[in-house]
Amino acid sequence: MRQIPGRYHTRIGAVLLIASLVACEATRGTDADVPAGPAWTREYQIFVYGQPPLSYLKAVSGTGIAWSVFHGGVNDAQLAYTRELQAEGIRVASNFPTMQGSPTVMAADPAASDPDFLRRTATQDLAGEPALAMWLQPEPPYLPSHNDPEWQDFLKRRAAEHARGGVDALHIDEVEGVGGHLYLFGFDPDSIVAFRSHMKGLFSAARLRDTFGITDIDSFDYRAYLNGAGARSLGDDPNADLRREFVRFQLLSRRAQLADLIRHTREVAGREVGFAGNAVNLGPQYQVQATVLDFLVYEVMLPLPPQGRLVALHRLGYHLLRKGVTAAFPNIINLRDMVESGRDWSTIAMRFAEAWAAQQSFLLPHNAYVFGGGLTTVTGPATVPEDVIGPMAAFAWGRRDLREARWLAKVGLVYSFKTSLDEFLDMGYALSYTTTGHHNAFLSAGEQLQSEHIPFDVVYAGDEAVIPRRLRAADLDRFEVLVVPPGTTFAEEDRAALDEFERVGGRIVSTLSASDAGGWAVLGDLPSTITVTMAEPSSGDLVAHFVNYDYDRDAGQFRTTPASAISLPLPEGHTGCPDAQFKTPDGESRIIAARVASGRLEISLPPFSVYGLLICTKGA
Repeated sequence: MRQIPGRYHTRIGAVLLIASLVACEATRGTDADVPAGPAWTREYQIFVYGQPPLSYLKAVSGTGIAWSVFHGGVNDAQLAYTRELQAEGIRVASNFPTMQGSPTVMAADPAASDPDFLRRTATQDLAGEPALAMWLQPEPPYLPSHNDPEWQDFLKRRAAEHARGGVDALHIDEVEGVGGHLYLFGFDPDSIVAFRSHMKGLFSAARLRDTFGITDIDSFDYRAYLNGAGARSLGDDPNADLRREFVRFQLLSRRAQLADLIRHTREVAGREVGFAGNAVNLGPQYQVQATVLDFLVYEVMLPLPPQGRLVALHRLGYHLLRKGVTAAFPNIINLRDMVESGRDWSTIAMRFAEAWAAQQSFLLPHNAYVFGGGLTTVTGPATVPEDVIGPMAAFAWGRRDLREARWLAKVGLVYSFKTSLDEFLDMGYALSYTTTGHHNAFLSAGEQLQSEHIPFDVVYAGDEAVIPRRLRAADLDRFEVLVVPPGTTFAEEDRAALDEFERVGGRIVSTLSASDAGGWAVLGDLPSTITVTMAEPSSGDLVAHFVNYDYDRDAGQFRTTPASAISLPLPEGHTGCPDAQFKTPDGESRIIAARVASGRLEISLPPFSVYGLLICTKGA
């Protein structure tokens, strides 16, 4: 087997320490030793990208910024900006690049004087060449190895610097680490050593031999093995089980590295510094890392409506972070198209409303990156106009109590992390933006339920080891029907819980129409381009969010919805109301007649443009 170069012998102790943490992660599968961050990260926030002026933040009801200061190091101007915002009660999450090995991120760190540092700490391809982040142009930086001890120590110094700068949180870009770039990379010596330890810690000698074909784990070199097999990439590994375990290792080693970084930063800072990350599409490779983070931004492709209904995605984030805040953000391609068209910004108000109707947030772009527009800087041309987003944001902030309202749904849409991760291990390493078949089927099922006007919630099932969250009777008792996308697999305990759900009268289906939803759909002549979600705040009132997806692409505006006679299911114990209130972000408020018939609330829904909130006061 190929020998590890001599310069790495002194590094093996540090590499094996991380490898031992990875083995612990793989067998333990939880992150209880990473305490939850500050309480504000679990409260409703309206985030804005970058470094907007205070006047803009006030105009859009912004309560926090992310991907913001200190990308290139702490400096006086951004320190003053941070203090200005915090004096107004605005949270600051810095821009903390952990996978960009460029001089711009080195700041005044001692490693900046070492001309070989970035090349030396980069991950490598199968030929041993350092990796470049080619999507960052015109001068691609190196792509670091999160398993490299020198890079890990560098990040700890930079994180401590950000914390000393007084930020409320650090926002980590490319949170998936090398695990999102295994199409060509991930084969640096530190990763090879750590993978060897990972395998040795998890599997017996017999299992290593019979399943993975490894007869001598102490000398096993995965890169040498792949080269000996004539592989051009990870996908060419003739042993699918070994390839899958390498992908799993890279994801778990990144999580172990992040957990170590978070613990170290909080210890050095002596306070609860929050940690966030960018989780593209909330794919399974990002869910692994989310378990150690306090809140998430998820960059997502947002097609122009009526396409792309994302309540399921927002509720997935809600349950993944155990009611933590997640904020959607337009993909850089979306932002480029909006800048070029100059007229589709109103769809951001609708996407904000959609996230709000799912009890989640939205990261508003201000001078944000666009595709092909200078990605190595921290500014760009994409800014949602104040007058477009201001009314919707102010409306949501004024009713932020609804973030804590009890979600009303008798239909559960099941997401299986086990299925999604298994599919990613099989093929998802091909690209960091990859989503799996199960992930896409789950989103499609959510869109179908939205178009049928069936209020639903997400049921999150983990796997046996990486995110071992089990389905419990208490999780399922509140549902009458579970929608499980075809091809979904479960851990044995979860399968038993689902069998028990059916035994006591629950239904499990692969698709569901309004006529078969057991009376829990919103009925009437409501257009399919309107989505409804329902909740019950602590007051005991019934509230219903209505979001309009009927966008005229030629005119660049939303068509006003027609008046609709509808009936909504009433939650248990709610007797309805003789009159209901219907409010819209433009300040309009109407009193509309309501009556109760057969346990349902019947109303005539007024016309509206993008969003409306119905309030039926309990006992009125």
